[in-house]
Amino acid sequence: MLHPQVIGKPQRVRALGRLLDHIARRGDVWFATGAQIADWWRSRSAALHDDGQV
Repeated sequence: MLHPQVIGKPQRVRALGRLLDHIARRGDVWFATGAQIADWWRSRSAALHDDGQV
């Protein structure tokens, strides 16, 4: 999470935009919300429990 007082300066916002564009171009990056991550974790955790690995 980025605090507005830290990232709210124009040059930092531009730098963040360039960084996110660079990361997105890699193609192997998942930009997910907290809810999407939680859903993914729940599905992985349930599968591990079902297989008796946990």
